[in-house]
Amino acid sequence: MSRLTSIIRTIPKLGFRNVLRVTWYRLKLATGWRPHPIGVICPEGWVFSPAHIETSVTPCTLKVFGWYAFTISDTPDWHSNPFNPAERAVAKGDWVTALRSIKSPGVKAFWELSRFYWLPQFALAARNGDT
Repeated sequence: MSRLTSIIRTIPKLGFRNVLRVTWYRLKLATGWRPHPIGVICPEGWVFSPAHIETSVTPCTLKVFGWYAFTISDTPDWHSNPFNPAERAVAKGDWVTALRSIKSPGVKAFWELSRFYWLPQFALAARNGDT
């Protein structure tokens, strides 16, 4: 069976609408066109300010991707690569700018901490009196 025949038989099973959406998305990626959030303003207030956070934090070792030991002693650095802390995404601007600034082949290392799998570990430590 040829590749074209296989594709033609698969499209109805995936759904024409889904195939069109993926095709449109890939065309946008190929041409470099992506919608940018317009006029996004960063939130302000005491909750978003690091001034109210206690600075004496006991270092904690997390398992990034479940196997790589990663020690943090402060608020996680959302813009750095845990495997290579020197590699950073652009912190200012929108998410498209941040993604374009990453030189790694993928963004998974940058997104791993934002999965918050480590939050229960921190909650248990806080419950036991560790600030």
